Amino acid sequence: MAISIKGVNTGVIRKSNNFIALALKI
Repeated sequence: MAISIKGVNTGVIRKSNNFIALALKI
C-alpha cells in the first residue's frame, strides 16, 4: 500500500513540475 501511494505522489509531483516548467517557458 505504501509503495503505491509513494508512486502516486511522485507521479503528481512530476506532473506539477512539468506544468511549472511549461508555465516558465511561456
